[in-house]
Amino acid sequence: MGAYDILFPIIIRLSVKSLLRFQSVSKSWNAIISDKQFKKIHIDQPRTSSLKKFLLVQTKDGVFEFRDSENPQIVMGKQKFPLKRFQNPIVMGSCDSLVLMKTCMDDNEYVLWNSYTNEYRIFVCPYSKGMTPHGCGLCYDSGDDECKVILIYTSFYVVYYVKRNKWIKKTNVLSKRIEKVVNGVTLYPKSLECSIGISVVDGVFWSFSSLEILHHFVNTYCTIVYFDVKTDELKEFSKPDFGNSSPFCKYILYDCIF
Repeated sequence: MGAYDILFPIIIRLSVKSLLRFQSVSKSWNAIISDKQFKKIHIDQPRTSSLKKFLLVQTKDGVFEFRDSENPQIVMGKQKFPLKRFQNPIVMGSCDSLVLMKTCMDDNEYVLWNSYTNEYRIFVCPYSKGMTPHGCGLCYDSGDDECKVILIYTSFYVVYYVKRNKWIKKTNVLSKRIEKVVNGVTLYPKSLECSIGISVVDGVFWSFSSLEILHHFVNTYCTIVYFDVKTDELKEFSKPDFGNSSPFCKYILYDCIF
């Protein structure tokens, strides 16, 4: 049995913060921790094991609390967001230890914060042009070892590849579902509501609802859409029959949408 076989089952259970420290122990440790396959297994591990899971709760003054997911009243630790000009930010989505945030005054600038290491990255969307996105989300592509940020606008959506620092813009084909043609004129709803992006394995989910009233024409629409992390496509989710009620995904626990 080699050193790798001995070290792997031990360090795979360590926290991200501990792994960053242990990278400097030796070249062999750094090689194991920096390995792409090790990172993938470490990220996927909480989803398939009985390791303790935490809830990240935002409080006042940019302070976030780590709470026990089975006993949310128990505070396991606290972390203050370090960027002063982003104090009291709006959380737009989260995935594992990463949190996507923005301020209420700026629809172009976003920050991606690692709540474990307290490191962050600021990035500006080159396609927003002052427009407010209807939906935002964050997910991890384990196959590509890439974190992706998704911003959804009326007629298009953009994907930011964090590791590669790259943007792509794609047509939002789902916008056709909320159009209403009145007297030959294509109208988009003035009222369009979207839930916070909910990250699950291999995707992000949102609930969209719209309402438009014009000359006694009422156009209502409600659906669940998701971002397929493997194809980078925005798709409509085949939802169960809710009867007269509207589907709305509010939160996630153990990869289940509620």
